Amino acid sequence: ALTVNVARGAHAGCTGAWFGRESGTAAELSQALNGVEVVLDAHVSALATGRVSTNKGEFEGDVYFDLPPARLVELLGSAAPFGLANEVSRLRCRHALEVVVTGGHTLPVITHVVDGPMPFYRLVRQGLLPGNGHLRGTVNVQFAVETNDPLWNTSEASLVADVVTALQSLGLNDVSGEGARVQRVANHHPVWAY
Repeated sequence: ALTVNVARGAHAGCTGAWFGRESGTAAELSQALNGVEVVLDAHVSALATGRVSTNKGEFEGDVYFDLPPARLVELLGSAAPFGLANEVSRLRCRHALEVVVTGGHTLPVITHVVDGPMPFYRLVRQGLLPGNGHLRGTVNVQFAVETNDPLWNTSEASLVADVVTALQSLGLNDVSGEGARVQRVANHHPVWAY
């Protein structure tokens, strides 16, 4: 099964890049599994129902893509379930915005934010997830924003500075913008309501 995994880094291993980000041409579906390959530390050679074959053996279960729904339909092409393209064409999405900063050592792996100094909804310490030791000492600050949200067009330097200030106001005094990264993916988070 191929599924859009809206909960990317929170429920699956991640390397700091978008999980399952495609590479190569749309016709090469197996190449779109580079995020999965990193998690498995393996190269994908074939896909079959409920099974992924790699150079390290076969893995059973679903394959999760963290791609905008329209991109997933494009990758599937004629293999997409009947009506999915039409359904996705009417689906409203929000942009994904993520700022990765150093610090946040006192946080648990995942912190959902209901109300705070900025409209981020989740803080994730990817370095505490299996296989992500190289990300220790960082926290991913995740937003879902509308097209007209000023944050979407804010410069990286200003956005990082605002995030660091917001996190420090929450008592995370070890947070720093040194080596920070900003990732933006348009039309990423589906709004599952009409």
